[in-house]
Amino acid sequence: NACLPRCSKSMLNTLIAAVFLLVGFVNALPVIGVLGTDTLTRLYQASIANDVLALIRHRATMLGLLGGFAMVAAFKIEWQLIAGILILLSMLAFIALVALDPHANAAIRKIMWIDIVLSALLLPCLIWRIAH
Repeated sequence: NACLPRCSKSMLNTLIAAVFLLVGFVNALPVIGVLGTDTLTRLYQASIANDVLALIRHRATMLGLLGGFAMVAAFKIEWQLIAGILILLSMLAFIALVALDPHANAAIRKIMWIDIVLSALLLPCLIWRIAH
């Protein structure tokens, strides 16, 4: 491969697996939010109203599942494309929602920037998987 002459396919697969592990782990972290309001308040530095608590806890569960899927995909190349696309779309949606929300606090904006970095790491991996 002309663009990466010094990297073996095995080395690239290892690098891609590492990116999937990182992206999956970071995206799974909010799963601790299922523990309740206090955990969510610490995580997002925002008070969570009781009427949306179940919704936010469900979001934490879904992110845990998605992050877990990405971590498993790190070891199953055939799952990487679908896992990567799903998690990238999730992060891009969050980035757009926060960028358009003038009321997003500093903790939420920090998460947005983390998702921007993770998206930038994941995108070349997906392009590589599509091309090869």
